Amino acid sequence: MHDLLDNIIQKRLPCFFVSPHLDDAAFSAAGLISYLNAAVVPVTIVNVFTAVGDHQGSLSARAFLAQCGYSSPEQLFSDRIKEDQLAFAELANVKIINLGCIDSLWRLKSEKNPLVSKLGHYIPELVNVYPTHRWHVNQGKIAKADAPLIKEISQKIKAILPPKSVLFAPLAVGNHVDHVVVKQVCSSLRSDCIYWLDYPYHLKNAVDQDFIMAKKLKRYDFNQSLDAKQKIILKYSSQLKPIFGTINPEIIPDYYFVPDTQIS
Repeated sequence: MHDLLDNIIQKRLPCFFVSPHLDDAAFSAAGLISYLNAAVVPVTIVNVFTAVGDHQGSLSARAFLAQCGYSSPEQLFSDRIKEDQLAFAELANVKIINLGCIDSLWRLKSEKNPLVSKLGHYIPELVNVYPTHRWHVNQGKIAKADAPLIKEISQKIKAILPPKSVLFAPLAVGNHVDHVVVKQVCSSLRSDCIYWLDYPYHLKNAVDQDFIMAKKLKRYDFNQSLDAKQKIILKYSSQLKPIFGTINPEIIPDYYFVPDTQIS
């Protein structure tokens, strides 16, 4: 990967990190992002699922809010956007784009009969695309109802992605459906997409070896800029305890899976 990085830096190739949520790129790839920023390489972080819509949310959604110490989803996501902006505020060569797509816990079915729609005010799970976190969001199975959304995300990313650029995306370890959606979109857009290992989810979940083999990916550890990575991660105060279980998580190297086409 050293030759690849040298090529990126020498040619100032724009790098795009497509992050499912307002922290995923930071938690998993802030080391490399900081390194590229210092090398004056233009970096764009594209946050995909950054909104909650106007639905009250399922029990799983409300449980997530409680874990974050919030009662209002709108306030939580507003604060998360601010945290993300603050995390990269000192990196002059990093730009952030929020696509404004609705998070999986708040996504609603577009087609529902009047009775179900009415009952949905009392039982939100009836109208949610992914009714529960454990049995739906975290199973990694993309619902048919997400097909138009996937097309929309693909079009938006394609529109901002220059031909001569480098694309980074999550490997979707842990099977969160939003991560899987982003992985699918990016892998369909670029055969040379580079994947980061989702931290901290890879600590408890296995890597999809079939995907690694099919894409002919090789793993590379990037252990530079760890101090900068720590500084960035600690800015996400609303997410540290819910995700890591502590406000001072262990800072580990970035891990990437790179296709042969990028290193040959």
